Amino acid sequence: MKRLKRKRETKDVKDAEWSEYMVHWGKGPSPVRYVSRRVSGRDWEPWVVVARSALLDELGIVGEGLYAAQAFKKDDVLGRYDGTVVGSTFPNRNSAIRSREVRNLIESGHNMIVTRSVRPRGVEVVNGSTAGPPYLSKANDPLGTRHRPNTSLTPGGFMKVDQSSIPAFDLEKTLAANVKSEIRWDYGKDYWATFKVLGTSVLPLSI
Repeated sequence: MKRLKRKRETKDVKDAEWSEYMVHWGKGPSPVRYVSRRVSGRDWEPWVVVARSALLDELGIVGEGLYAAQAFKKDDVLGRYDGTVVGSTFPNRNSAIRSREVRNLIESGHNMIVTRSVRPRGVEVVNGSTAGPPYLSKANDPLGTRHRPNTSLTPGGFMKVDQSSIPAFDLEKTLAANVKSEIRWDYGKDYWATFKVLGTSVLPLSI
């Protein structure tokens, strides 16, 4: 049953149509971007919201975050991390991370980079800065805050819900009160080990 559900959700992700519209938010930084999804044979449904990040706000950083536009439950698939595929297919994740193509991206200040497995065998690198809806690259890591990840990426790059539920973003609540609706995932130790030294003599930025 779970396998059939995963296959259906994966198909839904690939077949989805997207619609976006801006909405006034009287209780917080306005406007916000609502993204709706439609798959074959079904009606449009609110999917995610792009708005100022409550997580980053707790760290004194102003930036965007991604929120649930409807209540999601454990194992729901939100989409596939997308963007521009960099270079060719690599034999494994380690070789992809150490590639010249990835290093060039990192040295240029790009930080929305993930690897995902592809068939029949191999790994590709995706630069999420060019991604369109559902804008999974805007989901933040809760590191340094009191919150924990509520989603994770599968090896194939699909983002799924890890906790029992994620409540829907509420326009009647403040930014801080919507933090439970913010989609968050653990970027991993490799990510933070790399970007901790970005801009230093160890890993200088290209100008």
